[in-house]
This record gives sequence, structure tokens and C-alpha cells, in this order.
Amino acid sequence: MSKYCFNAKLTRHVASMDEGQTIRFTADLNKGNQYSNGTGVFTAPVEGWYSFSFSVAHKSHRGSLSVHLLVSGTASVGATAHQAPAGQNSQASNEAIIRMTAGDVAQVVVSDSATDVIADGYTSFSGFLLYSD
Repeated sequence: MSKYCFNAKLTRHVASMDEGQTIRFTADLNKGNQYSNGTGVFTAPVEGWYSFSFSVAHKSHRGSLSVHLLVSGTASVGATAHQAPAGQNSQASNEAIIRMTAGDVAQVVVSDSATDVIADGYTSFSGFLLYSD
């Protein structure tokens, strides 16, 4: 069985993001080269069951940061890092096991506009093939 996995993180703080914007993480592990740093998208190379996890963090006391895992245009699980008190950070995470066909794509997308998204490994996205069909 072929092995496909990636681990990516946000490498710089982002002041603001728009609703529907894909978070572009930078992979430090990308076995099989199916995750694109340029687009923030993972493309399933084979049909099978995949595991994904993500976390987001922000330091805004002006609102929440909501994101969701988008798989081939369909929203899957989401997470919301609620408004943080002044001087503090807020973080949220989620994970999912998803059946994908070859060519399906997965990405983490901002659900509403967001501010002060934190990098340094606090905002990340990872995934791997559990088994192929």
C-alpha cells in the first residue's frame, strides 16, 4: 500500500482573512507530495479513507475565528476559537475521517472573516491515508 501523509502549519501571523478563504499552510512533512503549499489543498491520490485534523488560534478580542474542513466543495467538521480576552489567545481544533475518491480535495477554509490568526504551530493542518479501497 502506498503511503500518503502531510503535516503543515501556518508560518506567519495573518492580520485578516476573508470568508471562504483557504488557509495556506506550509508543509514540513509531505510524503507523496499531495499537499500544495501554494493553494493549501490536499488532493487524494487514491480512493480510500483519510484522517484529517486541524487547529486554529487567534489573539483577537474583537470576535471569533471559525473555520471548517471543506472536502470537494462540501463542508465537513468545523471549529470556532471564540473571542479572546485582551492579551490572551483562543484556540480550537477538530478532526474527521473522510472517504475520498482519487482527485477529491480537502482544505481548511475560513467560515467568517477572521483577524489576528496566530502562526508558530498553533494553526495547523494534517492528514493521512488510513487505508485504500
